[in-house]
Amino acid sequence: MNTPVEARTVRLDPETQARFDALSRQELKYQRLIARYIDRRYAEDIWQDTLLAVFQDLAAGRGPQIRDLDAYVFKVIRNKVNRYLRAMYRATTELVGSQETVAEQVPETLRMEVTEAVQVVRRILSDHEFTIYVLRHYYDLDCRSIAGLVGGRTTPGAVRKALSSANKKLKEPGALAQLLPNQRV
Repeated sequence: MNTPVEARTVRLDPETQARFDALSRQELKYQRLIARYIDRRYAEDIWQDTLLAVFQDLAAGRGPQIRDLDAYVFKVIRNKVNRYLRAMYRATTELVGSQETVAEQVPETLRMEVTEAVQVVRRILSDHEFTIYVLRHYYDLDCRSIAGLVGGRTTPGAVRKALSSANKKLKEPGALAQLLPNQRV
């Protein structure tokens, strides 16, 4: 039989507590740093995860070992952002990788039409454009986050260019006719 976990209060020694409090007051600075790598909407979550990780390390007695707290926090932020981007990449490759994943998230009555539409869009767009198009319009990610997910030498500018190219291709009259074969365009 499992026993309930008791809540316990963890106290830091006064010097370590002062260091942690000073760190907490710099929230805006660190959230701006996080927002350089990912969308601002997720900066608060990354920051809270970072504070928790730093507090746990300080509470575990590693405070004196951490000489430069700013550098340590930057390292934790970088690791949290990378972990977030890897998780997002895994989630998006499932969607980008197969039409079935898209179809599973659509009501049964529309499933066939959505599957056909995804196949048509895949034929019209290159793999790179399709990936970027899905990340932007399905996951609502900004260009900087998409560049981080796609990796390689992809920059936010390259993402915008690929997205523009994809949108132009999909706006061509022939593309629309393929997407809506039973309707007059």
